[in-house]
Amino acid sequence: MVVEEVELISPYLRVSHLGEQRLNFSDLIEKIATPETNLKSSVQEEAKFPFEIRTIAVRQGKLRFEDVPHDQTYNISGLNFRLPAISSFQLQPAQASGPATLVAQLGETSLRVVTQEFTIAPTETVRLDVQLKNLYLPDFQQYLPKEWALQLQDGLVDAELKLGFQAEPFEQFALSGSVQLQRLSLQNSLPGEASKRLLEISYLQVPIPRIQVLPSLQVALGQVELREFEAWLTRTENGAFFWDQILKSTSGNTVEESSDTEQLSVELGGLRISKGKLHFIDQKSQPAKPQEWQLDRFSVGELTLPVSSRKTPLSLKLAREGGPSLSFAGSFNPSNLSSQGRLDLREFELAELTPFLEDVLPVEMKGSLDLKTDFEWDPSAQLPRLEKTSLQLKGFQLDRGQETWLQLASLGLTSDELNLPAKQISIRSLSLKQPQILLSLDEDWTTNWNQLVPSSAPKNPKESDQKTAWQVQLNQLQVDGGALNLIHQRESREEVKKLLRIPVLEMNDFSWPLAGESRTRLKLTTLEQEEFSLDGIASWGEQTWKGALKANLKLLPWESYFRDQLPWQLNSGRMSTAVQLQLNWSPFRLRVDGGKLHLWDLELVEAQEALPDLKFAELSVSGAVVEWPKQWFEFESLNLRQLSLKQANSSVPDLTLGGLASGGLSLAVKDLSLNLGAFQFQNLKIPGDSLKSPSLDLEQLTAQGLDLPWGKQQAKLAKLDLQQFQVTPTDAGQPELWLPKAVAVEWDLDWFKKELLLESVSIDEGWIELALLPDGQFNWERWLPTSTNQDGITESSDDNPWKVELANLEATLDRLSWQDLETPTPPLVISNGSLQVKNLNTDRQWIENFTLQGKLDEIGKGSVTGSIRFDKDLSLDVDLIDFDLLTWQPYWIEYVPLKATQALGTLQGRFYYKFDLVGEWLRFDGLARIRDARLISKETGQIMGQWDVLET
Repeated sequence: MVVEEVELISPYLRVSHLGEQRLNFSDLIEKIATPETNLKSSVQEEAKFPFEIRTIAVRQGKLRFEDVPHDQTYNISGLNFRLPAISSFQLQPAQASGPATLVAQLGETSLRVVTQEFTIAPTETVRLDVQLKNLYLPDFQQYLPKEWALQLQDGLVDAELKLGFQAEPFEQFALSGSVQLQRLSLQNSLPGEASKRLLEISYLQVPIPRIQVLPSLQVALGQVELREFEAWLTRTENGAFFWDQILKSTSGNTVEESSDTEQLSVELGGLRISKGKLHFIDQKSQPAKPQEWQLDRFSVGELTLPVSSRKTPLSLKLAREGGPSLSFAGSFNPSNLSSQGRLDLREFELAELTPFLEDVLPVEMKGSLDLKTDFEWDPSAQLPRLEKTSLQLKGFQLDRGQETWLQLASLGLTSDELNLPAKQISIRSLSLKQPQILLSLDEDWTTNWNQLVPSSAPKNPKESDQKTAWQVQLNQLQVDGGALNLIHQRESREEVKKLLRIPVLEMNDFSWPLAGESRTRLKLTTLEQEEFSLDGIASWGEQTWKGALKANLKLLPWESYFRDQLPWQLNSGRMSTAVQLQLNWSPFRLRVDGGKLHLWDLELVEAQEALPDLKFAELSVSGAVVEWPKQWFEFESLNLRQLSLKQANSSVPDLTLGGLASGGLSLAVKDLSLNLGAFQFQNLKIPGDSLKSPSLDLEQLTAQGLDLPWGKQQAKLAKLDLQQFQVTPTDAGQPELWLPKAVAVEWDLDWFKKELLLESVSIDEGWIELALLPDGQFNWERWLPTSTNQDGITESSDDNPWKVELANLEATLDRLSWQDLETPTPPLVISNGSLQVKNLNTDRQWIENFTLQGKLDEIGKGSVTGSIRFDKDLSLDVDLIDFDLLTWQPYWIEYVPLKATQALGTLQGRFYYKFDLVGEWLRFDGLARIRDARLISKETGQIMGQWDVLET
């Protein structure tokens, strides 16, 4: 049958896809197009129904396509196509050739297919031009594997493709053209969870120079362009990503390895990405903080699979709003992933690395990093090589567990080369501001930092250590305002803890292994106001350090380090020094030239040898030359203050020297004589142990013109100045004599004759307690020294009294009290007063003139002026106004039957007091007044009298 033309107008076609590449009319086509073959003969028979249709045209057709396996139906309208001749003559299957066109519309999607060649026999050949516009991707949601849990929300595809297929000499299928993707939106749809956005792409263009599917898969793509995309990436608590399940499902469906002719070949002309956003949520780190990155640009050059070894350009610029930015421009080798280029990283927070490093380094880091460098990286070397590096680190903190190992306010580094694979480091400058370092030393001198550094021991024990040794060259190191928290575990299980502050640390031209010369400037301080500074040059070849040393240290915290070098045990001590030092450490030799050395509060006890306990407040040495271990010492001057020596297992009393500053010293040991032009004695303390040995405290004594022939028990002194002198009985809580300041001039003392001559004495704000003891003795008499005669018998002070002469005494008194302890009576106190004495002579037993005035109590005040001849008479001029009679009542209560409950008295006149063999009498001439008085009977307590004023 031959038909010239068949034209179908508005036909309706129903096509069903039944699965396994079969349609609802597949069996019909097979019967028409396939010739029957005689089973008994290999000769192919002529088709039973030869036909030829020279033209087939369809206009405004409709097609209903049913995808039965996926339960999906598509209604295609506007179906227009025109086919050339189809013929089944000449014992061949049906064939068609010549151009044909198909136009169809699926919703907003339009399809145009132009068949350039279509041949069924003798060989199958198809060449098509396909134009696809506005293909709506969500319509094909059913074709995504359900295990991917992906949901297509939006997306349009435009494509212009050329497809070709031929069956001879072997099956070949290829396509070329370009594909554009717009408005792509992907979400994940996990069971039981709300959908989350995964990927949104505004525009994606993929040029396809050629894709060959048969006989082997070969993909050649041009430069892929991606613009304005947004991606969401979430890491779960177990460290997995959503995309992991898709990759696992695709890798799990791999078929058996193909033959060599079906190997995959991919060529990518490049990838260029601009204007994108990356949302990263790390649920593994708590609390989970979302991060948003802005991708400004990303481009990569040609890529191939199998990978090639040629360099491929790569550039990247990535930033996060209010956060870090990263830019890179360089290249990489796809075959081994080695790369090189310029890297610029700014404001990167190191805390973001913690979740990714916790399995490698068990630390937490904080801080902001800025880095600019030219780097080369080979994955086989693990570490990169950096050149022209500039690094800035701010607010850095490194924590291990609950401990902070390192804190930095800032770190600045510039380097010409950091060849980490070769272990060669060259640093031009390194600056640290306010570092806080924790350094824990074990017994074997290993540190806590060894836990973070893997063992560098070679696998082959015979391998030389030099092959793995690091080489470091540091031109300049500067540390400003740092601190070192030192914890040292000693062999004796003793733990030394010290916080060392580092105001300044500078080092120039340092190299490792140690070689050449380097200058170091270091200053350390502690919370105990300790200081240590060095400024000198180390010659590593000669193993020598020369320079200036300044130190102000407490010795006790460091005692464990030199304990074995001293025969004493150190209880306390402080050292200050400023010297020129030369130190050799192999062999050990120390030399100190010039400078000064001060030691404070040194106390050495429990000597291993027969040495006394030693203690002094200060030792000052200047102009010293010291060599050790030669034990050679030279000093220009030495000053000692507050020395204390106690002989071990000895009955000798303790010796305490508060301080001595002298001039014009002359010492003759054999004659036991001492002459000093002047000396100063400070902080004398003598503890009392009996009633006759009170406690004495003296803050300062200054003497001039001392002449002491010790064997004759004599002393002469031009001037004596006492500061804060106290005499306190051992059974009392307060001193009986306290002189804040007292000055004596022209002192002449003969201890043997018990004579003391004084020209003048002045006292400021003194405190004097006078009392009559129950044994009838004056309180000061028990302390007066006694002399010993030639027979060794001690003479009492009564039998051989002291002779004291005082020409002039002037004193201001903070307190002067009198108390009769035999009665006993409350003390009579004069405060805020003064005392003047002229010509006191104990041998003549008289005081020519004295004046005493002050405040008697809260109200009363007055003055007393007169003269005394001991054991003879007393003459006093008194002016006492409104003193409290109750205070004086115990002295007259036994003489009258009355007792006052309140009264104020006034006496203005002269007292005469006479001593003689018959008795003693008292006379008063003047005014006596008692006011505001109230008297009661001592026996009955009845009021006996009361008046406002009584005056006589």
